[in-house]
Amino acid sequence: MRELVLDKGWTAEVLVRAAGSGEPIAGAELLAGHVSATSDGKGLALLTRLVGEIELDVGAKGWTRQQLRIADDGSARVQLTIELQQGGAIEGRIDDDIGDPVAGAAIEIRSLDDALLAETRSDARGRWRIEGVPEGDVRIRAEPPPGLEAVLAPVEERTDVIRGEVTSDVRLRFDRQ
Repeated sequence: MRELVLDKGWTAEVLVRAAGSGEPIAGAELLAGHVSATSDGKGLALLTRLVGEIELDVGAKGWTRQQLRIADDGSARVQLTIELQQGGAIEGRIDDDIGDPVAGAAIEIRSLDDALLAETRSDARGRWRIEGVPEGDVRIRAEPPPGLEAVLAPVEERTDVIRGEVTSDVRLRFDRQ
């Protein structure tokens, strides 16, 4: 007979607040493996039935995302505070050399010192949008989707992101190789 051991898991009580002011952030989304939660009006969220060390991803519209690894400290109830920086959004469109939209292009937003800030893929109309990008000057780099790398060359542009604003109409165009 095989013995099965169940782990009752542990709980993380997370306070999500604004860096600097300490104001609670309601509606922040928290994801820890298979468990998700949304912060309430007081900025609190409860993640239950966690097992082992987990990767916690916290984000809210208009705020920068934060990821960190957490684990049970032996108490079965870990309390932590996450402070998010207010950010902006950036959106645009990517086309090929004749002006047709490119679906599935990999879009990266990087700081000027080359740190990856965010990434996404363009939709069927070549559009893309990223929320919660830290304010400041950034580089936008686009790679062609699989199957078009031999035909289209990567493209890169510089722009800026303003806290609480949307940098819109960023137009990227792949040239032929």
